[in-house]
Amino acid sequence: MNRRPDQPVVALGGAVADELVRLDANVVGATQDATELTGTLDYAPSAQTVSALQPSLVIADLAVVSMATVQQLRDAGMDVETVDSSSIKRTAGMIRQLGTFTGQKAVATRIANDLEGMLNDRLDRLAYAVRPVALVLSWPDPLTGCGPASLVHDVLWTAGIANALSGYSEPWPELEEGVYLGADVVLTLPYFDDWAAYQGYAQMGDLGELIALPQAITATGRNVFTAVDAVAPIVRMIHQRID
Repeated sequence: MNRRPDQPVVALGGAVADELVRLDANVVGATQDATELTGTLDYAPSAQTVSALQPSLVIADLAVVSMATVQQLRDAGMDVETVDSSSIKRTAGMIRQLGTFTGQKAVATRIANDLEGMLNDRLDRLAYAVRPVALVLSWPDPLTGCGPASLVHDVLWTAGIANALSGYSEPWPELEEGVYLGADVVLTLPYFDDWAAYQGYAQMGDLGELIALPQAITATGRNVFTAVDAVAPIVRMIHQRID
């Protein structure tokens, strides 16, 4: 099917919405985490809500939207494409797909190639032979960590930090009290604001204070290296503590 930049598109996922806007797509609705748009939808919108926006195409990011939601929209007769922004490499693939979906393939391919080149350059220059291990807390109630199937995990690894929860399969696993899995340090995402939820971990070892990751850790799409750069000073500080 031929795609045009002016076709009305609904974007389910902030990373998708941001990249579509930069590709000059006609985004008529997006989820509330879209940073450059007024959000109108949640991660599991009803088919009726999406249909009311009269999109020619719905694009769902499987990093934040379930296949059940995708199937519900397809069953309602909508044209739904899926992408995945859960890692830096997958983000490059996502951008290529968005270019194909919106008739902007050449522009998107150039952006994706640049992103992959930046990733390879960062990994080649990574100076740390031994990575500190971090337990990353994402949500206080229930107490939830950052697993390997998340973009945050990929950003931290690229910056030089290993994830204590890398053995989990889910992106945001719930944690039991006192389980820290040999972490050298505990990091928190910017929206983790309930410090009392951390009290159950108080006896797990001498890990020092909690370190809050900067807001830039949430950067997605082609801006993902903003997140990598923002974490770099924290990586250096952690190495100074444990060396």
